[in-house]
Amino acid sequence: MEGVTTALVGFILVCAALPKLVKNRTHYYIALFAVGAIILLSSFASIAGPGAFAQFVAALNGLLQIVGLAALVLACGGLSARQLAGEMGNAFEVIRRGGEEKETIIPLGPEAYAAMAAKARSQAVAANPAAAPAQRPGTADSVDTATDENSIPLE
Repeated sequence: MEGVTTALVGFILVCAALPKLVKNRTHYYIALFAVGAIILLSSFASIAGPGAFAQFVAALNGLLQIVGLAALVLACGGLSARQLAGEMGNAFEVIRRGGEEKETIIPLGPEAYAAMAAKARSQAVAANPAAAPAQRPGTADSVDTATDENSIPLE
């Protein structure tokens, strides 16, 4: 766990040397406070020795490391916590579905629905010609079999 704290301290020092990396100073200071608290609590745990307090400090250090890491990501990424949560939610959904992007559903117009209904009727008639409804040629319900390549001509 000390390696994570070392990495956080190193990145904080890099951000201090290159201040253009930091896009949100508030989050940077939160990370700085978290790392300072980790160092202070570890010192107190060393003084107290092994025991229940040392275990409590180890658990608290783990939480502070997570806070520090998240704060540094937010500080350098220029995101707010809400934006990061939204991005993580979208990423979780994409990972769950196994795709690259979120699926966009575009509604079809009335012409597409009419074409789909006509194709479904023609397939039903092809599957069971005896159950075909009586249709008059030239009406809106008639099926144009010349344009439907999957159907059997009925004429």
